[in-house]
Amino acid sequence: MFFYFLISIFSAFAKRQSTYWFTFAGIKSVKEIRLVAIKKLFTVNGSFYSKFKIGDVTNRILNEVEFVEQYTTNVLFVLLTDLFTALVIFIYLMIKFPMVGIVIFIFLPIIYLIQDHMATKIKKLTAISRNRFQDLANYINQVVSNLFGIISLNSQNYFTNKYEQIQEKENQASLRLTNLSLKAGFIQSSYMNIMQVIILLYGSYLIMNEQLSVGELISLNLYIGYITAPINRLAKNKIQMKQLHIYINRLFEVMNVSFDSSEQKKHENILEIKEIKFNNLNFGYSSTNPILKKISFDIKKGEKIALVGKSGSGKSTITKLLFKFWKSPAKTIFINGIDINCIDTEQLRRNIDYIVQEPLIFSDTLLNNILFDKQVDINQMKEVIDGVCLSDLLKELPNGVKTKLYENGKNLSGGQKQRIALARVALSNADLVILDEATSSLDGLTENEVVNYLKRKLINKTVIFITHKISRIKFCDKIIVLDKGHVVGKGKHDELMETCDYYKKLYISDKEN
Repeated sequence: MFFYFLISIFSAFAKRQSTYWFTFAGIKSVKEIRLVAIKKLFTVNGSFYSKFKIGDVTNRILNEVEFVEQYTTNVLFVLLTDLFTALVIFIYLMIKFPMVGIVIFIFLPIIYLIQDHMATKIKKLTAISRNRFQDLANYINQVVSNLFGIISLNSQNYFTNKYEQIQEKENQASLRLTNLSLKAGFIQSSYMNIMQVIILLYGSYLIMNEQLSVGELISLNLYIGYITAPINRLAKNKIQMKQLHIYINRLFEVMNVSFDSSEQKKHENILEIKEIKFNNLNFGYSSTNPILKKISFDIKKGEKIALVGKSGSGKSTITKLLFKFWKSPAKTIFINGIDINCIDTEQLRRNIDYIVQEPLIFSDTLLNNILFDKQVDINQMKEVIDGVCLSDLLKELPNGVKTKLYENGKNLSGGQKQRIALARVALSNADLVILDEATSSLDGLTENEVVNYLKRKLINKTVIFITHKISRIKFCDKIIVLDKGHVVGKGKHDELMETCDYYKKLYISDKEN
């Protein structure tokens, strides 16, 4: 009994210490893994988002990492302590009760092999279950992100019915997985119970022959418990290991996204953007649907360029390729004479400010939404706020620039959100500024005032305007006219009005509207 007492004390102490330290290590690991994943997201290109949905990525970074951490801290490392204890007791039993040790030695491999067979089946069902859950998470994310649109279309019943269908598929997958897991547990417990019954019968036989006392039989039963409990957990964890493999694979699908071979080569660094050249650029998001066809034009440092054309003509695609959001074909885009594919992506993006039609607004103060850690003095900040016509908004906000905005700017109008984004541009240190329909939600008077301010503020910067409002970009040094992926005109406004009928039609249509 003294030996049993020592084992009990050691086991309890070891479990406590290992649980604490491995939990501490697990928390640190989760932080680092998620940090690596977040940093990875900042480097990916458009092909990543065509492969993964937003809800999918969020779930993998949050839930899959959490599962790995819980498994390693709450199960795996505690199990190591259990196994050490079981090994010590097994050696003790082999010395004092050889027959008991032999019975255990025979049964444990059988139990392990059965669980290994069941674990393989469970792994397959786990993959199916996770995919069904991911479909559900993606759908809910889609619904929550578009609540106003769904309600405005009176389509609640359609989306509710679709939710029920997706949820039912997820329920069925979960039930199949649970049923198989319970079956595996039942088989495992049955074999463990048979083993214990055989050992107890053997112990009773020894008592009848006065080779063992009742107290020793009780101790023997306790020893067996110290062996069977961790072995039981090991068998169950064989299943969890298979499931863990699924989670890790799903996580590393996100973290190990590979780029084309050119992305792996040593990159050129550029300190500034002096010249941009598009050379016979052909591009499509799929090989069967080309969007850009033989695009060629140059942009000099400090020039103000406009890309105009109907929706779908390829305007935004050109700037996304320039931003390396999508990979362009080799030797079709050059910056400072260097193929854009050979330029370090992070370095390039530091030199570009890209403002889209629906700007990003975080759940943070107005000030932080403009500055993003930039250091700006009060007078400069006031000048920018006045320049982009944000003064009226400040008067409405209870705490001025310190007022916290809602997520995605839900307490702001479209025009107010765009003016916040334009304030960021006015404070930009980038060489190239891309304004993609960045003033589309502004009324005519406000837009005219803001554009005139930006013309003065960005006088030394290269600016690319993408807009349908041709009357607002007549001042540009060069206007590129696009139609169905082709460049159909290049030049200043007055020149194009004389030489490009398509541009003239666009201009007249804009004036009429």
